[in-house]
Amino acid sequence: MIHAIESGTPGGEPIVFAHALGTDLALWDSQADRFGARCRVIRYDARGHGASGLPAGDAWAPTDFADDLLAVLDAFEVQRAHFVGISMGALAGIVAATRVPERFASVVICDVHLHTTPVFAADLRARADAARVEGLARVAEHMVARWFADPTRMTPALIAGLRERFATMMPSAYAACARGLADYDLRDAVRSLRLPVLLVCGAHDRDLPAVYGALATECHDATVAVIEGAGHLPNLEAPAAFDAALGAFIDAHRAGDP
Repeated sequence: MIHAIESGTPGGEPIVFAHALGTDLALWDSQADRFGARCRVIRYDARGHGASGLPAGDAWAPTDFADDLLAVLDAFEVQRAHFVGISMGALAGIVAATRVPERFASVVICDVHLHTTPVFAADLRARADAARVEGLARVAEHMVARWFADPTRMTPALIAGLRERFATMMPSAYAACARGLADYDLRDAVRSLRLPVLLVCGAHDRDLPAVYGALATECHDATVAVIEGAGHLPNLEAPAAFDAALGAFIDAHRAGDP
């Protein structure tokens, strides 16, 4: 059901990447190249995205995405890995690391609010309804524009590719994700982690820099990295700064033998 690919250095430290809602594993192409020189890189398409299957159900919660992440680790026989998740993808890692912390060397939480507010929940439900009734072309246009601090700095090919992959996603899959993400609260889950945690966000991604700064003081071992000049997808908008922050964090928390 879950499409996943492996690249990089066989025998290197495993690092697993999970993408945002409406994207696919190609979101991490640059990081796969960058970290593949020393790590065993595993990327996967979330359920209903990319080449992955469409399971039953009309609302998929973070617990469902955590199940899929752990299935990927099992399929690749990875006992312990660094995890990097952005937006929706980050939620899978939080839940999975809370459930089986021994499977994770570290957790990188990128550009995701850790609980839904009434306004955010209403927006997600509205997007789910729009996808079901109208398809995803209009939703894709709106969301891709929101992902960047300055979309004009991104290449037209990159923007067009993101829109195309988003718009060709099955509307029922997008709706199931949006509905399932309309009601969750993982703040206590993050606070409970006894693993190294990196909270990373674009400087222009809503109030996340302040939220992450406050949360880090309440966690066992958390570091914050704010990526200047970036919005919701800093790995695309400021890849050099994002990769530097991620690389320093991984170097500081080696996983040991996989």
